[in-house]
Amino acid sequence: MEQMVNSHLKFKDIEFMGYKIKNFSKIYKISRIPDEYFTENHIQTMSLGDNRRLEEISFELYESTNYWDILMCLNKMQSPFELPISSDIIITRAEEQLEKWLEKAKLIPNIDTTNPDVIQKEKEKIVAIEEEKNEKYRNFKYISANSLSQLLKDIENLKN
Repeated sequence: MEQMVNSHLKFKDIEFMGYKIKNFSKIYKISRIPDEYFTENHIQTMSLGDNRRLEEISFELYESTNYWDILMCLNKMQSPFELPISSDIIITRAEEQLEKWLEKAKLIPNIDTTNPDVIQKEKEKIVAIEEEKNEKYRNFKYISANSLSQLLKDIENLKN
């Protein structure tokens, strides 16, 4: 299975200062996709479990891994790594952040980094923030399979 193939929002290569780069000069046109696609007639939601990948979701919905980028755009994601993760990963991330906080807090005179209650309170705060971020894409939007082919045609027309 190919991973992170971007075949729908990718623009053609152009020559720029001796390098081949993607011609994103027309990417602003993507925002001109008709609003009709962003209505209840076309958009549906699904609840995501932990540790899913965009390509996997794309395959589940459309029988192709190639629509991960459209799913990202539809959900206004900044990174493919924002999907919900398991609680053990959240705890590991929180512990890593707590270690960084402890290093910085040692330099601040009013914070007692030897007090277990202070450390526990900070850890709880970090875990709560991580859990909140983790739920951001739990209800995941996708365009219905029936509407996808027309959307792709509109995107191609905008790119040309």
